[in-house]
Amino acid sequence: MKRHIKIKRFWRTWGVLIKLGLLLTILILLASCAKNTPASDYCLLYRPIYSHPSDTEETLRQIDGNNIVYDALCDR
Repeated sequence: MKRHIKIKRFWRTWGVLIKLGLLLTILILLASCAKNTPASDYCLLYRPIYSHPSDTEETLRQIDGNNIVYDALCDR
């Protein structure tokens, strides 16, 4: 019975701070997931892809698609 009273007293004293801490933690985690990468970061990381004579038609099509995106977003 005394243990139950100690838990109630603890929760009455620290419960609001614990709830506030959990809420702030959740908000920080949600905010960190909502980051969009600007085109300028993309241009710093990405480089055009060059084809090889042994590439298949599908590979060449994918390379061209990636390079078109690069040309549209990044100034050369």
